[in-house]
Amino acid sequence: MSLLVLLPFVIVYELYAAGLIASGPVGAVRSVPHITAFLLIEDLFRLLGVVGRHLPAFALTAMLLGAHVLRNDRWRFHPAVPFAMGIEGIAWAVPLLIFGWVMARFVTLGGGGIGGEWAILCVGAGIYEEMVFRLMLASILLLILKDLVGVRTGAAVVTAVVVSGVLFALYHYLSPAEDFRLRTCLFRTGAGVYFGALFLLRGFGVTAICHMAYDIFVVGILSQA
Repeated sequence: MSLLVLLPFVIVYELYAAGLIASGPVGAVRSVPHITAFLLIEDLFRLLGVVGRHLPAFALTAMLLGAHVLRNDRWRFHPAVPFAMGIEGIAWAVPLLIFGWVMARFVTLGGGGIGGEWAILCVGAGIYEEMVFRLMLASILLLILKDLVGVRTGAAVVTAVVVSGVLFALYHYLSPAEDFRLRTCLFRTGAGVYFGALFLLRGFGVTAICHMAYDIFVVGILSQA
């Protein structure tokens, strides 16, 4: 179900990544900005000796289908479920927006718009940042802590959520465009923990939609106001 609800967004971002959707004159040579998480996944495949333009999307598809098979889930669904998941994801963005509003005196919620591509970049952030930090990192941490180290379930869950949340916050400073600030780091850590808890409670699809909705509202609506 997560794959079905996210597939239209994945296709749109992949068209953008291929340069088929971008601002600027038709036929002009355009530099297409990408989400850092998307590039990190590409770099990981490159280290493994595999190169391909759409490998992140294929990897996401394989992971979600693999999880479906391993859980022995049924291969049937109700058409209304993806729509309901989308609405739920948007609804879960509201508490995070309130949290950001409360911290607004300390943290700048939105940055400047990103040209005409800000909405697509928000979509990419919601999908691929959640793929890296929740679907991959948090899941691997849980596997190591519970199955290999033998940590109790509660402690393993809290550790995985907090560690992935902290790394999610620090990840935003990989770009030289933004300097490290403790206040923004604390807010992003809180957001990362929120996404991690939502991932464990409601699944990847709802979490990715929530992330998209939050980014679109903050980056798009607030920065354009």
